Amino acid sequence: MRAFIFVTAVVLFTACDPMPSQVTIKSEHTSPDGKHVATAFIRDSGATTSWSPQVELRRVGQRAAKYGNVFLGYGSPNVDTEWLSPSWLVVYCDTNCHVDVFVTNQDGITVEMRHHR
Repeated sequence: MRAFIFVTAVVLFTACDPMPSQVTIKSEHTSPDGKHVATAFIRDSGATTSWSPQVELRRVGQRAAKYGNVFLGYGSPNVDTEWLSPSWLVVYCDTNCHVDVFVTNQDGITVEMRHHR
C-alpha cells in the first residue's frame, strides 16, 4: 500500500506543472560549423502574464531544455537568432522587450543582443 501511495504521489507531483504554458518556436538555427543549435521561442503562460521571449543555446544532439539559457525576456512575442560565425550568435528582440536574463558567453559562443532588423 505504501508503494502505491508513493508512486501515485510521484506521478501527480511530476504531472502538475505549477506554471503550465504554451511554447511557440520562432526559429531554430544550427551554427555554421554544425556543433550548436540556437532555438528562439515564446513562452506564454496565459492571460495574466505577458509573453516571454527566450533563446536556448545547446550542442547538437542535446535535448532541448524547458527554458532559455542565454536570453529570457518579458513583454514581447518577437525573438529571433542569427549565426554570424561558428562562435558568434546574435539574438534579436524588439524595443518592447524587457530583458530579464542575458548571457554574453555560453559554451565558448559569444552572444550579442540587437533590436529586430
